[in-house]
Amino acid sequence: MQWQMYAPGSVMAFSAVANAEGIRVVLERDFAPVISGDAADTTALLRVSKDLRAQLFQRGYTATPLAERTAVLEGGPCWGPAAPLHCSLIESLR
Repeated sequence: MQWQMYAPGSVMAFSAVANAEGIRVVLERDFAPVISGDAADTTALLRVSKDLRAQLFQRGYTATPLAERTAVLEGGPCWGPAAPLHCSLIESLR
């Protein structure tokens, strides 16, 4: 499973791959790994995916890429690759 969500100047990518230990889940921001973990089963994988998408949507990310020059003030002056990740995104993986 994989999907991406977009904000002005930033891309969050989620991927999950089955391996011998279970399902490896990886969250990347702007093509750099942020965090990874294991999902015990497909139910846990779908919950993590749903929770992450909901968190990102609340923070202004969309399922389709935005125009390069879209004006979005909600993120504040530190938006995009330099902005810190909200702790609830990390908690969603647990």
